[in-house]
Amino acid sequence: MRRTSFFSRWEREARSRAFSASISRITSCLFSVLKTLRYILANPRSGVTFTVVTVTTLVQRPITEVYDHLDVLGNHEAFTDHFMVDWELSGPPRGVGAKLHANVKAAGTKQPIDLEVYEAEAPTRIVERTVAAGGKRITRGTYRLEPAGDDATKVSFEIAYEQTPLADKLLAPVIQSLLRK
Repeated sequence: MRRTSFFSRWEREARSRAFSASISRITSCLFSVLKTLRYILANPRSGVTFTVVTVTTLVQRPITEVYDHLDVLGNHEAFTDHFMVDWELSGPPRGVGAKLHANVKAAGTKQPIDLEVYEAEAPTRIVERTVAAGGKRITRGTYRLEPAGDDATKVSFEIAYEQTPLADKLLAPVIQSLLRK
């Protein structure tokens, strides 16, 4: 009696090609991690960090109205609730000294973070500092506002890593390659 395969020959070849492509991507990522590790070990004070990331959007509101909304730290919950939970605010509700303790949902876990607004320049700039990973990860988030017509505002948010744990540095090439897809 002749045995038949569950998958046709074409399906087997397609699965093999997909598997090979996956292995190739994984190998490439691992190679990047190893190159980064070699560099970090050779240059322990290299300051290897993630790239600064900036996102920009246009809001159909005057700049003073947008600034007044962003200046109140509690208002940020509405646009960060997909990854930040368990909010606890302290300090003044707006401006320099406003503080937040929350948990970031990441990879099925919750990691505590502390955020504080430490610079505010009405109506153009707000700078906040976030400390996470037990003090090993420190980021600086900067909101920049520019008028974009009569009743519109261009809002840019930039996040820059000031300090990162070794694990983040090692995984940076993997994360960046996944984000590119």
